[in-house]
Amino acid sequence: MAWARSTGCVLGVAMLLVAFTSAAAWGASSFTGSFKSELAVALPTDSYTIDEALCLSYGVSDWSCSSFSLFGTSGWTSQGFEARGLLGNLKLTSYLAFTPQSASFTSWKSTMAWTHADTSFGTTLELTPTGISLLVSLSEKGGDLPLDASVQFRSTGADCDFAFYRADIAATLPRCLDVSADCGFTASGLERATFSVSGIDIDRLPWLSLDASLSYTLNKKKLTLTPVFDFGGTESCIVITLAGDSTGQLSIGGIRITGVHLTCRIGDATVEDEVHLDPAEYLLGKYWEALSLTYSEAAGVDECWDPIEFSISAYYANKGFPSYLVAEASGGISLGESRTIGLGFGFELDTDVGDIELLTFSFEYSW
Repeated sequence: MAWARSTGCVLGVAMLLVAFTSAAAWGASSFTGSFKSELAVALPTDSYTIDEALCLSYGVSDWSCSSFSLFGTSGWTSQGFEARGLLGNLKLTSYLAFTPQSASFTSWKSTMAWTHADTSFGTTLELTPTGISLLVSLSEKGGDLPLDASVQFRSTGADCDFAFYRADIAATLPRCLDVSADCGFTASGLERATFSVSGIDIDRLPWLSLDASLSYTLNKKKLTLTPVFDFGGTESCIVITLAGDSTGQLSIGGIRITGVHLTCRIGDATVEDEVHLDPAEYLLGKYWEALSLTYSEAAGVDECWDPIEFSISAYYANKGFPSYLVAEASGGISLGESRTIGLGFGFELDTDVGDIELLTFSFEYSW
């Protein structure tokens, strides 16, 4: 695939040059950027990691060119360049990425999107060292049947011999209830199917509505029920997940509750309690329950630090007695001064030994 690497680099750079030489005379220019740095300190091992991201963007009229650089403890880890702009109703984007340390090509991805009224048509061509992928999509948001459809083709050889890979179709019936269906197909046949309905009003209970979703995959069938409670300034919802044993048919058997997710929003604060009874879906791979509190202040409230975000989470690993013991806790606070400077702090606490395992500090500046 040497030709693929060279072709991707040449086409990506060529598109950047053509875009900006063509747009230079179209309007005023702008230069923006952001820099983010995060330091993570593992106290038990006295080790640390540093992750930094630098984004620079130069815009001329409806076109922009951006550079994305990632740095880690080992040095310069990733570099990407992007060009995007408009040609009438056409929206064009091209992104070229490589690994600086090994001077190797990573990927080249270009997209074209055409929109007219409620109809959109798009193509995405992605080139990697292992092959080429072509995605064609169509979206129709108007009429009585909003529809989203996409077909993906792949080629792993040097002769660009594309073969069908997968297709996805999603449709919505915007009637009294929002009813939607989403199906995915591969060369082997039907891969998944999801049917959902939302906004089911309960008679004589104006503060209660119900959402439901039924999903089929090759080896799992899942039913999700979501009661939504609205008490004025307080909005709560409970997501109940049920799973059935796979019988190889479009039927549900052996139904059991596999998870419950409670969310309650009061003003700018959100409380969540998430429970998973299926070990395959445990949080962080080992916790069956998580209780979290998040506070996000609306923009424009504080003149000095805007916005302010705070979160704290507790994870539970023991389903026996006493099940209320916290196995791990984490939290963080983020401050943004007029959306220009951001500061963050986080931690992870191992409650079994009472020690802080990880401290994180972050700084972000944008202009």
